[in-house]
Amino acid sequence: MRISKGIFTITFLFVSIVTFYSWSAASQCDLVDAAEKGNLEAIKSCLENGADVNGHELFTRTTALIEAAKNGHTDCVKALLLAKDVDVDAKDKNGYTALIISAGKGYENVVKQLLAKGADVNEKTNGGVTALWIATHEGHNDVVNILKAAGARVD
Repeated sequence: MRISKGIFTITFLFVSIVTFYSWSAASQCDLVDAAEKGNLEAIKSCLENGADVNGHELFTRTTALIEAAKNGHTDCVKALLLAKDVDVDAKDKNGYTALIISAGKGYENVVKQLLAKGADVNEKTNGGVTALWIATHEGHNDVVNILKAAGARVD
């Protein structure tokens, strides 16, 4: 009897957690997922239906803007940057912003869009990495020049 009661309790707890996660973050997961996949129409639909543009995944804390930037989806980045109150400097759990990630990938157009929206060119990750450092490290010289022109500090 104790074993079946324990299994029931564990099952109930698991179902409760999954249900809570699904209920509380469903619209954000859809927005983040759409951004990751570059689905511009889904992004627009999510935003029109009230999804929080700054909402994030529960465990990774990644946002739709970070995912769109990470994957070089320029049109999606543009749409997200037009959303009211977008946090252009939102960070994932490791402190990476959309600018730092896109600089590391060499996505010049995304970097330009983020800077035009006011992204902090000198923001650092939890480990002290900046957009300039990662762009230099990855050999993205055009991005390095863009970041320097925007005021990136060389420390």
